[in-house]
Amino acid sequence: MKIIVIGNQEDLDSIRNIEDDRFLLFFTKNIKFEGEFEPINKENSEIIIFGNNCTLENITINKPNTNDIGLFSKVKSINVRDLKILNSRIKSGEVCGSLVGRVDSSIKANNVTVYANIDSDSIIGGIAGSTRTANISNCSISGNFSARGIIGGLIGICNSFEGNKNNIHSFSFNTDPNYTTCTIHLDVGYLSEREEKNLTMKLIPLMKDTTLSEYYIK
Repeated sequence: MKIIVIGNQEDLDSIRNIEDDRFLLFFTKNIKFEGEFEPINKENSEIIIFGNNCTLENITINKPNTNDIGLFSKVKSINVRDLKILNSRIKSGEVCGSLVGRVDSSIKANNVTVYANIDSDSIIGGIAGSTRTANISNCSISGNFSARGIIGGLIGICNSFEGNKNNIHSFSFNTDPNYTTCTIHLDVGYLSEREEKNLTMKLIPLMKDTTLSEYYIK
């Protein structure tokens, strides 16, 4: 396992060129990002983040023609705690999350705060765009999400989800009326086990003839 202390944007950038199957990222200071950020691809690595209540601010990513976008584009798995991601501005193709676009296996998040403005062609998750399994607790998500497919306050799409009642969602969203339907859930936009069990959740289907396409959810 590579243990890396993160005190500035350069420290975070440095992991791009380090090869290992596991990373422990230990944040020690708040970071205010400058310029456009290139997402970090660690699709073969497990990522563990000790945020120490540090804030990552002003992450700007403009990749409208690229899929799997976030601070990390792809990871094998990720476990994050005590981190704030504020004032992010992200534009992507399909599948986007403020922390990570696509997780191959699992994500676990505890005490993560997100405020982000995200625009995606297809799938948005407040924390992660896509994963197989997710365990999310004590997280707060807010911002403005615009998508043409699926929006989840915490996760865009996954197979299995666990969470607690301490998760807070307060976000506005916009959808494209030219698309037949868009689904929005407070927790997971599309959850396989929920669809299979036909569970009733807070789901808002937006049909093509919908005139009002902006809502506020608490």
